[in-house]
Amino acid sequence: FVFIHAAPDAYHAWNDATKSWETNADLQAAKLADWRANVAEITPKQLRLVLLENGINAKAVEAAIETIADETTREVAEIEWFYAAGYQRNNANLIMIATDLLGLDALKIDAMWQAALLK
Repeated sequence: FVFIHAAPDAYHAWNDATKSWETNADLQAAKLADWRANVAEITPKQLRLVLLENGINAKAVEAAIETIADETTREVAEIEWFYAAGYQRNNANLIMIATDLLGLDALKIDAMWQAALLK
């Protein structure tokens, strides 16, 4: 009889050959995608504070939004920035502003999101 300890999380699979729980890139990618989809929303205050801590002030965000050529896309981005009651990590407009306009990558956004949750 062999006792098998519970998996560390849902993103590990049992390997009979090594008799251990293992993970791989696909499982870890699924874990990250699930985290991004389900992580708590942050407030505008939390977002602005974490941006400022990372050298991005409100004026820089507003200037970046003004560079959006398409008027509708620009107005949607302005509404998101000025009027959102909260932000979800997977919000397409927020991601567009962060990546396309501010040059942040997904991992930097994740780290900033985690820091914002502590504010």
